[in-house]
Amino acid sequence: MLIARTNAQVLALNAGIREVLRREGSLAPTDVATLSAVTHSGRTYRLGLAVGDPIRFVARLDALGVVNGTEAVLTGIEAAGDGLVPDADLRLTARIGGREVSFSPRDLADEHGRIRLASAHATTNYGRQGVTTESALVWVDAGLDRHDAVVAMSRARGGTRLFVDRAGLEARVRGERALSERGRPVKADERRATLARLLARSGEKASTLDLAGDTPGELWPTPYPAESGPVPLPHEAHRVRSRHRGRGLSRDG
Repeated sequence: MLIARTNAQVLALNAGIREVLRREGSLAPTDVATLSAVTHSGRTYRLGLAVGDPIRFVARLDALGVVNGTEAVLTGIEAAGDGLVPDADLRLTARIGGREVSFSPRDLADEHGRIRLASAHATTNYGRQGVTTESALVWVDAGLDRHDAVVAMSRARGGTRLFVDRAGLEARVRGERALSERGRPVKADERRATLARLLARSGEKASTLDLAGDTPGELWPTPYPAESGPVPLPHEAHRVRSRHRGRGLSRDG
């Protein structure tokens, strides 16, 4: 399983792998059809299809007994004309485990007519969350955080290999240096230290809810020490502040 952080990276990996397979003769030299497809994030792209392509269903289709994430191998593509054909003229046949299914791309179209089907060579972290594989190859870039890393590195029951975007990592190192030092070559220990820091950071977003009190700029102090009971609702905050002002709680304002 190849895992990357973004849909753009996954599309690039899938395209690169198909190109290699074509050079090796494992995949037909040209696509029989191209479809207007959609990623999990709603991005539209062109999906090329050829016999032998591994595919992934990105939507549930009860008629075929498939769910979001089911993988198959294309065994047949029937078209009404020659070369590239419209989506509506296709009939796809695929092997899922020990059974074969046939369907029209229209069966998987969203409200915009985009096909919810993908190449199965690579996937995003969350595209395969909860799925276990024998081994995994993970594309590590400067945008990967602790949560992403845990998801990506816990997919394999066997080995997991990390492939680091060295150019992106070195650009990150240089960007954190003083201007006069940015031309200096990046050393291996600097790359490792920066990578460790990136993978240790939390990507969770936090928000602060400020509740206005009697005085502008006054914040609702919480939690309240040495007192049990239910947390006061926002409309009760002014009463709680009044009780605690004499107990050493400060006001911001």
